[in-house]
Amino acid sequence: MKQVYQLSKNEKEELQKNISHFLKKKDNILFAYLHGSFLVGPFHDIDIAIFLKPLKLNKASLLRYELMLETKLQEQFHFPFDVRILSSSPLAFRFSVIKNGILLFSKDESKRTDFESLSFVKYHDFHFYLKRYLGDSFGIHV
Repeated sequence: MKQVYQLSKNEKEELQKNISHFLKKKDNILFAYLHGSFLVGPFHDIDIAIFLKPLKLNKASLLRYELMLETKLQEQFHFPFDVRILSSSPLAFRFSVIKNGILLFSKDESKRTDFESLSFVKYHDFHFYLKRYLGDSFGIHV
């Protein structure tokens, strides 16, 4: 069973600031979000979503990068982390992070706003067809 962590609002704010500072130093990361249970109460891990500079990496290399960054964050802050690269993540995940997460920092506002806008447009286009499919196929009206 996973350990549950509980921090005060001030402790969370301080940790958030320190995580942001730590990630900002990484040259390949253009912007990052904090999301998940850490934002709302007790948590099992700290969820981070990052957007990388364009890199020619295959899926295995991207996974290794996520795991390497998780390890470095855990060593630095002594909490478990879950890191995901936004550009290789499913559309619904990207939408959820943008909508419900907190932006930690952005080194390139133009790229970030383009990414957010495109993700919202694609998600809403997709969501329309998903609702239609669920209704027609299963009688589920969302």
